[in-house]
Amino acid sequence: MIALDTNVLVRYLVRDDVQQAEAARALLESLTAERPGYICREVSSSKCP
Repeated sequence: MIALDTNVLVRYLVRDDVQQAEAARALLESLTAERPGYICREVSSSKCP
């Protein structure tokens, strides 16, 4: 199981840094049922100031 932190998700969605966005995309696309990704509750419930 791969833990996905806020940085990976933000880079994938915002694409503000081309290299990091590509790395995040590659990681997310590599996930499978046998090798799933996991988003912890603290990441998914983070609040913006």
